[in-house]
Amino acid sequence: MAVNFDLSEIKSYKRLWISYPDSGRQLNGVTETLVFSMLAIGVQRISERNWSEVLWRLRQHEELYGALLMSADGPVSFSEKHVRRNIGLRVNASLLTDAQFDADMRRRRKAQEAERQYIKAST
Repeated sequence: MAVNFDLSEIKSYKRLWISYPDSGRQLNGVTETLVFSMLAIGVQRISERNWSEVLWRLRQHEELYGALLMSADGPVSFSEKHVRRNIGLRVNASLLTDAQFDADMRRRRKAQEAERQYIKAST
């Protein structure tokens, strides 16, 4: 599935792009990571009404897989500021209800634990 996203409803969305003299422009790392993270957490849009739920889901995802953002100082977790700056972002993600998201996280935790046990037994 191709990833499609729309920034046009984000306040000052043109500032989300970084221009490079030799290679054109690129979406900033926070917004780009949010686009792909929204696919993983089953959210199609960040709004004033749901930004805190989006942040909660991102943190649940980070709890399993670690921080998705990197800085020169190391991994960085998503913050309220990161999410709120991107209110209006839309992505063609498959929508997960709260119950579906919770079930998916439980399944992923179980799979992660099974993998740990397999590796432990194999060494």
